[in-house]
Amino acid sequence: MKNLARPRLQHGAALATALFFLVMITILGLAAMRAGQNDLRLALNEETRITAVQRAQSLLESMLQNDEANLVVRQGSGYVQNCFVSAQLDAVSLKNRQAFECPSALVDATALPAGVLQQHAYTLVRRESVGGSDFAPVSALRRGDSGERFRLASFTVLAGYDRTSASRASSADESGNFSAAEVSQGTFIKVDTVEGVVVE
Repeated sequence: MKNLARPRLQHGAALATALFFLVMITILGLAAMRAGQNDLRLALNEETRITAVQRAQSLLESMLQNDEANLVVRQGSGYVQNCFVSAQLDAVSLKNRQAFECPSALVDATALPAGVLQQHAYTLVRRESVGGSDFAPVSALRRGDSGERFRLASFTVLAGYDRTSASRASSADESGNFSAAEVSQGTFIKVDTVEGVVVE
């Protein structure tokens, strides 16, 4: 008579090991997915920030190019010459967050290109005094100029692009995010000096 071997008793070691590895792989997968989502958020935030800076810079450049409308040379200095706040922006929010305030008499005085830039823009042109004077003298602008024929009118031009205080109920920008940036630049406008003529 043959002696049959008894089957081994199973205590579930293989099942416990498999479940352990399954749980570890699941945890590692979830951690990798969460890290990927955070990296994506960071990349989108950086893209949105750069886009806002580029749009603010575009506003500033358009204001400087349209200097005949935005940088009119008048007598006097040390005052806001013109400014603009888009109807889609909250002026109170801009004042509280950015310390930007546009005198009500000067609203909509800045010439800007129409479109998405203007819809979310706020701008300001300030006529600056130079050493307590309205104009800065020029020693020589070109070879052959005496330096007495010209003076410089100084301006500070500020341009802001703001989606944060726009109505979030309407629609987000192309990336689905809200962004804001503000840039400023000082510039001089050359003014001919004509004896007996006062610049107004």
